[in-house]
Amino acid sequence: MKKMLKKDWTIFISTLIVAVLNFLPCEADNAAAEPQDRQGEVTSLREKSRKLEVALRSNKKELDRVREDFSDAYLQVQKLRKELDAIETGAALFLAKEAEDEKAATVNELVNDRLQLTASLKTMKQDIDRLRPFLKAILELKKTETDTELNHLIDGRLILLEKRLQALISAAEFQTPSNTNLKPGTSKVLDVNPELSAVILEGGRHTGIRIGSKWRVRTASSEFTLQILDVRLTRSVAIVLEGNVKELVVGAEATLELRQKAGNK
Repeated sequence: MKKMLKKDWTIFISTLIVAVLNFLPCEADNAAAEPQDRQGEVTSLREKSRKLEVALRSNKKELDRVREDFSDAYLQVQKLRKELDAIETGAALFLAKEAEDEKAATVNELVNDRLQLTASLKTMKQDIDRLRPFLKAILELKKTETDTELNHLIDGRLILLEKRLQALISAAEFQTPSNTNLKPGTSKVLDVNPELSAVILEGGRHTGIRIGSKWRVRTASSEFTLQILDVRLTRSVAIVLEGNVKELVVGAEATLELRQKAGNK
């Protein structure tokens, strides 16, 4: 019995030793396989990291391109906005100049009409002055009482007509200030048209007034800026740029702006 137990125990021990010996290589293989798996994971992570870096660079380049395109688009919009502002400003200036030219043409037309009317009235008065002695001489040939009364009647009518013509001439003719000795760079207001904001100034080409020049008029309560639109020999037409034209009075003194005086020297 003891021999059998000893034999079984020996077999058991041998089997255990064999099992242990068989188990050790597996553990060694597992231990060797674990670093290889970790190495694979590291390699995989590195590959993913590399791909992410490539994608990041690509996205950064795309972002830079988008930023550049946006910057170009912004600059283009700014350029177009400036061009639009320039067009709008040019259109406004063109319309203002067109309105100014139209007003200047209207003022010049009125000035010409007024000058022609004054000339026509003066011609009529001269014709009456020349006709009057002839009528008087004809009526003097007859000495009857009726003819004498007719002579007085005709003479009275002629005198009345002359007075009316003179009144029309005075109303149509530009008023002339008492002092006509103008110094360089000075002028005086001869007439004012509130509806057109137009002013007639004494002096013209003979006193050196130029189209486009600006003049200042100062009164006790107001100040005005005028710009010359047309220049004649002894008269100039200006338009009121600043100031209430209704407050501008005939006889007010006008002076050339100092900036233009300095510029002409």
